[in-house]
Amino acid sequence: MKFHPYPLMSDAGKLSPQLYPPPNALHSAGVGERHTRKRRRWRAGALMATLLIGAATGRAWGQSLTVPLGGAAQFGVLSGATLTADSASAVRTYGRAGAATAIVGPVQSTAEGTTPSLVSAALADLSAARAYCAGLSATALTAFSGHTLSGGVYAVSGPAAPVTGTALVLTGDTASRFVIRVSGNLTLGAGARVVLTGSVQPRHVTWCVSGSLTSTDAALPGVVLVGGAASLSGAWSAASAVLAGGNLSLAAVRFGADAGAEFFAAGALRARRCGAPMPSVPPVCANWVSNGSFELTNLVPPVPTTLQNVCNGLPTTTDELRRWRSANYGTPDWFRRGGAGAVGVPNNFFNSLQWLGGLTPTGPHTGDGYAGVHVCHDATNAAGVPVSEYREYLQHELATPLTAQHYYVEFRSLLAANSSHATPRLGIATYRDDPYQSDFEHLRAAPSGMPAALTRHDLNFNSSTVWSRSAGVFRATGGEAHVVIGNFDDNSPGNYLPTGQPTSNTALVGYQYVDDVLVQEFPQPADSCYFLTVRCPLPASAGALYRWTITYADSSVVQSAFSSSPAYTAAYPPVPVRYVLTIRVPYPDQSGFFPDVTYPARPFRLFTPGFFVSAADLQITGNVVWNTNKRVRGTLYIHPGATLTITSGAVIQFDDTRRLAPDLANRTRVVVAAGRVRADGTLETDGGKLIVEQNAVLTVLYQRDICDPLPEARMWDGVVLGGRPTRTQPKPTLPGRNGQGMAVFQSGARVEHARYGARAGHVTYTTAPPGPTLYPGLVVKQVAGNGGGILIGENATFRDCYKSTSFTLYDLPNRSGFWHCTFEGTQVLRDPDFYPDWGSAPPVRVGMQYGADLQTVRGITFVGNTFRGYRLPAANVRYRGNGISAMDATFTVKCDNFNATTRTCDGGPNHFSQLSVGISSTGSYKGGEVVVLGNVFTDNERGIDLSAAHTSKVQYNRFECGTANVPDCHGLFLGNTYDVYPAGNVFTHTPTMTYSTTLVGMMIRNCSQTLGSNDYPLQVRSNTFGGNLASALYFRDNNTNVTFRCNEFNGPFVIADVELRGLGGIKTLQGECDPTKPYTTANNRFSPSCTPVQPASATQAHIAMQDGSARRTWFRYYYPDPLIDPRMKPTCVQPYGPVQVAGSNPPVFVPGGMDVQPCGIIIDSADACPPIQLLARSTDDIKADLAATPDHAKRQGLVSELMHLYLTDTAATALDSAVALLQREDDPAYAHKRWQLEARLYESPDASDAAGRAGRPRKRSAQPMWAGASAQAAHRGAAPLDYGRRVVQLLFPYGSDSLRVEAFATDAALRATFVAMAEDSLAWGCMAARTALNLYAGTHYPPIGDGDGETGDGPAAARHGATAPGVQSAHPAATLLLLPNPSTGHVRVGYGLPQAATTVELRVFNQWGQPQGTYTLTDEALTAGVWLRLRAGIYHCQLVADGAVVAKERLLIATER
Repeated sequence: MKFHPYPLMSDAGKLSPQLYPPPNALHSAGVGERHTRKRRRWRAGALMATLLIGAATGRAWGQSLTVPLGGAAQFGVLSGATLTADSASAVRTYGRAGAATAIVGPVQSTAEGTTPSLVSAALADLSAARAYCAGLSATALTAFSGHTLSGGVYAVSGPAAPVTGTALVLTGDTASRFVIRVSGNLTLGAGARVVLTGSVQPRHVTWCVSGSLTSTDAALPGVVLVGGAASLSGAWSAASAVLAGGNLSLAAVRFGADAGAEFFAAGALRARRCGAPMPSVPPVCANWVSNGSFELTNLVPPVPTTLQNVCNGLPTTTDELRRWRSANYGTPDWFRRGGAGAVGVPNNFFNSLQWLGGLTPTGPHTGDGYAGVHVCHDATNAAGVPVSEYREYLQHELATPLTAQHYYVEFRSLLAANSSHATPRLGIATYRDDPYQSDFEHLRAAPSGMPAALTRHDLNFNSSTVWSRSAGVFRATGGEAHVVIGNFDDNSPGNYLPTGQPTSNTALVGYQYVDDVLVQEFPQPADSCYFLTVRCPLPASAGALYRWTITYADSSVVQSAFSSSPAYTAAYPPVPVRYVLTIRVPYPDQSGFFPDVTYPARPFRLFTPGFFVSAADLQITGNVVWNTNKRVRGTLYIHPGATLTITSGAVIQFDDTRRLAPDLANRTRVVVAAGRVRADGTLETDGGKLIVEQNAVLTVLYQRDICDPLPEARMWDGVVLGGRPTRTQPKPTLPGRNGQGMAVFQSGARVEHARYGARAGHVTYTTAPPGPTLYPGLVVKQVAGNGGGILIGENATFRDCYKSTSFTLYDLPNRSGFWHCTFEGTQVLRDPDFYPDWGSAPPVRVGMQYGADLQTVRGITFVGNTFRGYRLPAANVRYRGNGISAMDATFTVKCDNFNATTRTCDGGPNHFSQLSVGISSTGSYKGGEVVVLGNVFTDNERGIDLSAAHTSKVQYNRFECGTANVPDCHGLFLGNTYDVYPAGNVFTHTPTMTYSTTLVGMMIRNCSQTLGSNDYPLQVRSNTFGGNLASALYFRDNNTNVTFRCNEFNGPFVIADVELRGLGGIKTLQGECDPTKPYTTANNRFSPSCTPVQPASATQAHIAMQDGSARRTWFRYYYPDPLIDPRMKPTCVQPYGPVQVAGSNPPVFVPGGMDVQPCGIIIDSADACPPIQLLARSTDDIKADLAATPDHAKRQGLVSELMHLYLTDTAATALDSAVALLQREDDPAYAHKRWQLEARLYESPDASDAAGRAGRPRKRSAQPMWAGASAQAAHRGAAPLDYGRRVVQLLFPYGSDSLRVEAFATDAALRATFVAMAEDSLAWGCMAARTALNLYAGTHYPPIGDGDGETGDGPAAARHGATAPGVQSAHPAATLLLLPNPSTGHVRVGYGLPQAATTVELRVFNQWGQPQGTYTLTDEALTAGVWLRLRAGIYHCQLVADGAVVAKERLLIATER
């Protein structure tokens, strides 16, 4: 309800002049009707002084003050005879309207279906309610008016004299109830008022008049029960229901300024509820006021439509502004850009060019909207003295009540141009209870917490062109839930000031716009080590000043000066003990200060006894149980023979001491010590043991007041297991640990936010030169000589660790394993120093990088686990990390309970998802054998990557390739690998992926040692390919030992069922044609449909040789004839037969294609593809078959099967058996594997001693036949047969892993030799060199990619980033030469560009992709020396011409300068 200026009455009863402009003076047309309504004014008589006779009480204990209304509660107006309303009254009833005889005149009701029976029942209940009132014990009043009453029952005896011009005040809270009984008739004259103060609700006030009721320009708020007739005329401005036993007549009744009467159902007599408060979530360092800038709305579109659009609880107003409402019957307004003319911004009903002398009105302080209230709008007499009072308020209900602490409040105000007066009393106040007041006058409820009088204003206050800042500081008492803005004073002299600016208002009218309301808790002091600061500093506009007072251990006191910066560093040492913070806030006009806020003295938490576990308690020397939460700073050390059990949901928080003090030796971690060994090698004390169980959590201490300016970057150093690498690990069923440290995570245990979650073996930390982050880059290296710790996980979780688990350098059978655990990344790693292992420019923040990292270990088991990476954007998918990453390691990954009969998983599989690589295994010197059985791979860039991981088996797994986030995917990748048996697997696309040219089921690259040879076999057998793959089976480069048999292709696929590219080819004979061997034909089933292809391209082919040339070796494919299945014959092939040498004239043809030939044998489906042999037979059975089999091909298969059993066996003598087998066979195809195993056997500890006491190499009569002088001189120029053998030759002489680590750190020539081999990605054995560098030199070479070492050809342009058709490189064929390389720091740079460039730069990055320097090159400096101040290591150099990278080169710095 809005009561804006309108024709007012003078003392003589004449109309005063029109005060507001006519509708056509406004900026927006069509709003004249609303503006006319704005001009109406509630006319009231002169105010009479309130007679206070004290707070009389009428409560009668033991009786209910809730009068039972029964059916009458549904009615807003009810007559026991006739209900009459004249045309001016236009009754609107929010509830039922009824009369026993008739309803005459305009009466509207929101409730339909009011029947005579309902009216009769209601009248009976009305009579009963009046009788109930009459029976209540009451306090007698001598007069009706002139009292201030609290809740209770009151009675006025005898006929009541006419009441005019005096007030009856009812005060209380929302629970207060009143019953006022009048014996006889009640007559209310003009100006009579009943005022509800505090939080008294109209529905809790009942008037019981036994006689008749006559009212002229007055009102009774509440439920009015009349025994006789009721006659109402003039103003009736109260929320009420009138229920009369006789006639009820209404003549020219109006509700406020609106013509017509409004009544509410007696049983629900209340203002309608405005918008609900926000959810109860306490703000943190934020504005407690929601929508403080008045931007949010309940409208769609979000623009206001009319004035009176802020809810005042009455049905006559709208509710367009979210989270704000009125505190009385007044009607605030909301304005916004785009709103209708009266509520637009900046021109609106109260602000326009007309009132600003032609100046453009000021827009919102921020954003697009603001609100407005009448701070005064009082009728005056001829002398200008106010004779009535009207106020508007903006009220906000807080989502969470204030707590008992100090708060800073602030808002902006702007005086509307069309204001005749302003008030200095505009303020903000807080209330515990809703202060809603059922009239139009100033709020009389006493505020709690902040009174409006505390509000101070700046020097722009009451300006109409510049927003003013008003502010206050107060201490809440607690529980305040309502914030109100407005003028809280009456119309006493001095509360108003004339504006003196042009205006149409001659009466006392003032209107203020309000914007950016802020209520913020005062800053809380905090210490971070000896650094002091505050949480939630005040906004800059507050101009707050901070002062710290420090008390030291020697009782000295130091006090800082007041400063605008809250940060302060206490002197240390001596040790600071306590600190006191004082905050001073100046008045907005800078004339003084609000009272200082001083916090009680607080101790420095870092130095508070008991905050961290004591140093003594960090030493675990016996059997100790932790079952409560603790904080740890420093090393928690579990001594030999001791056990620490962390259980019962205890949360152990570890401080990040590496970040706080990089040189601190006592890092925050858990060390489980290895056992003590006597001089004679016998065990004196067993290793320590850690058990984490029953939902216990090991995590980082994440608090903003513990010594670190970047607490969100905290990670701890994890659990470290000491070990004895020359001692065996006992079987789990045996007691003791044989000197090995041991950790068990089970039954819901969780390890999170650790650099290494749990690791068997130690690491060292060093730092690279400063990168783009606050801290130097982090270099982590394994330490040789302490492997052997036992790590067990069962139903545990490793979350958001750089490496969840890690094993290092232990070459005896390992009993460690994980069953039904979760390894996951849910966010980027908190430590910003962790970047992708092989670098990125610019650096990319990554999530978990390794679920399990295995280095030179064998026998680790994974059963039924979940490996899930953090989902980085598609552009950075290669940095999503690995599920299992292994180097020179032997391990088994299998589902729980694989059924050998049905070939399915009866238990849970290991599930790998959202990773760069699910399983990555690479071999170098010692090789790495892997068994992967019955697992699921989904949404990974590569499901499995085996590079130089010979003698592995990948069987019965499911690979789902590709999502929108990972469009480039290989299910299984085999590179530089032989004797691998991928069989029984299923390859398809992820269900959400519909099409991609870059999805490959299985890729095999360069798996034969020499071009054209038929080395140790690799057979792709009985796999199923389906879905929207680009190519199902993809061969790249030299794979002349590879065959594919009995596979099923359920295409067509985008390119082909089988695609071949690059140098080399596959085995010469794909199948054989021997009638005595019906199973030897290839017997693949190709896609049921295909597209005939031309030599230039292939689409939906069966077999596609995409780049047939002289480099390609020829092969023949045999299929059975007659066909038992037409799909066994490949019909769509490209090219077919010999290939013409490009440009030859006359034509020259060479064998470079393929030949598809039938084999005239009769077979059935059972003979075509025998069952896949699982690793289920005993070694004795296989040996017997081997002794009885002369056929070479069959013998190779049996040797492979037996080798798998030996190399995945945990028996200590398995390695001896494998070497003896290869020595007996003496087959050249096994030469490389034999080299590896003989070297490994020669170095491995003598495990024949059950105690594992030997710490020396195995005693053999001689070194392997290939060792000796050639190995010693290999890296000085001797030419090896291949890189794989050369790696073995180079590494063998050092004798141990620890010596190899030392050699790579000191011998630059050795490193350079390995780098050269690693960079030659098309050569056999390059991956063995990369693995050796990663393992011993700490580099991070990525897996070999499809495009690694490319010369321009590939499976598809998109697969390796070929330039799009028609797009030329800015500088094609650019060259970059760095000499010498390796270097000692001074590098001569040579480069060539095919065309001129404006700017040429050399950019240098370290192996993590962090920038190390940019050097400008000029034409005069093509061969000039560039001094690179770099540490020893590997760097990536880029030649950049005109901002584009045109060439790249890798640089090795051999000696630090």
